[in-house]
Amino acid sequence: MGNDGGSIPKRHELVTLKAKEERPDKVSQSEAIWKTCTLSKEQLQLPIVVCQLGRLFNKDKLIEFLVDRDRFGESGELAAGHISGLKDVLDLVLAPNSAYKESSKQTLGDMYEALGASRWLCPVTLKEFGGRGNTQFGAMSPCGCVIAREAVKKWEGQRIAWCVGRKQLVCGQSTPQTRQSWSE
Repeated sequence: MGNDGGSIPKRHELVTLKAKEERPDKVSQSEAIWKTCTLSKEQLQLPIVVCQLGRLFNKDKLIEFLVDRDRFGESGELAAGHISGLKDVLDLVLAPNSAYKESSKQTLGDMYEALGASRWLCPVTLKEFGGRGNTQFGAMSPCGCVIAREAVKKWEGQRIAWCVGRKQLVCGQSTPQTRQSWSE
């Protein structure tokens, strides 16, 4: 059976295991979302805005896109085609992380940063933003403060927790909508 020159083995007879499909790393994907502008693919720089789909943009690049949509081409339309003006986005208020140091980042390749401290953190839970944990974050409207989802769940349903003396407990920013809703 074989080795006599008359039989020709087929590929499926020789290869017993299929190669596994390469999947993108979820941690690096999540970190890329938190560190790069959806529109320009550049590193996020303050001021940062978010759309209703949860996509993060550098505000200056989004303004450039709104002025001249052709400049960003088809990829720009896919990323931000649903945004017609700055009223469609929310300015984010991010709490800086004191453990993050710009000089300590190690750059390997194009945009890869070695795992270190994140640039921002939740002011309530002190958890860092990025892909390293299972923590989800959200932006409060209309103030734009970004906090961890577990902080929102902790105070959910407690009217007094979000507003103390016409100011939001988390950020301390007084907003017209907050003042109006609590004066009733």
